[in-house]
Amino acid sequence: SPPPSASPPPSASPPPSASPPPSASPPPRPACPSCLTWSKLRRMYSNVDFVGLTVAAAINMGAVRAMLSSISFVYTHYYELSTTVGGVLISVPPLTGLLASLLVARIAAKTSPARLVAAGMVAGVVPPAFLLLSAGLPGCVDCLYARPRWYMTTIPCALISGVGFFALPAMQVLVLQDFRDMSGLAGGLSKLFMTFVSTGASQLSSFYFSDWGADRKGHYTHYHTQRLLYALAAILIALQLWFWLVYVPVKRCERARRSAQPRDELVEEPPGAATSDRGQSSEDDSLDAEFGV
Repeated sequence: SPPPSASPPPSASPPPSASPPPSASPPPRPACPSCLTWSKLRRMYSNVDFVGLTVAAAINMGAVRAMLSSISFVYTHYYELSTTVGGVLISVPPLTGLLASLLVARIAAKTSPARLVAAGMVAGVVPPAFLLLSAGLPGCVDCLYARPRWYMTTIPCALISGVGFFALPAMQVLVLQDFRDMSGLAGGLSKLFMTFVSTGASQLSSFYFSDWGADRKGHYTHYHTQRLLYALAAILIALQLWFWLVYVPVKRCERARRSAQPRDELVEEPPGAATSDRGQSSEDDSLDAEFGV
């Protein structure tokens, strides 16, 4: 007889349904994401070094751009030099700026940035004086820059580049010294402002160089070189006025305010924003000593 069939195993009871896990709550969002950005912007536009030296560097770069944008026309159309000779002369100001930068790199380890800026601004009086001397009075015929004395135009242009690139690296150090926690943002905004201002100065200088738009292709008015020298001198004089009559007095007022304010009432800086109070005070002392305030 056949063996009895095995009974099927008892079916396993299904496990009790687990209750769904409670939905995880999203991480709390910051109450005001833009407040941090605005606080950084307020720190920058309320900082004397950031605003004052950024404007000074922008004006300085405006003079260099205005010079480079118009000097080729002067060499080829006024002095009637060949393209090769004109190209060599155009390279003189950039090479002078390169040599000045190399000089600053050699002496920066032994000299404070404030001293370098002060020395550069004092030496910055020479280029506008040379430019005005070379340009002479309006309408003059035999001025110092007159053909064929092309070197009376090349020398002051080289001085502009040399003096400018002597002071610009130290200016950038002082601009960013209080923003070590956000040096990228501060440096980017500073460069952006410098680009806008220097481009605007170059455009205005070129418009004046073209006799306020009266020049056309095949028809040129006179005194292009003199107008270029006047424009460059005006930009550099504006730089001197801004630095010595605006930046330095405001820096002196800030120094006096910080000295008169009790230490416990000083606004606490964010972590990493600057050095300690002692280091900041010593830095202010060195700046004031170099700038004569």
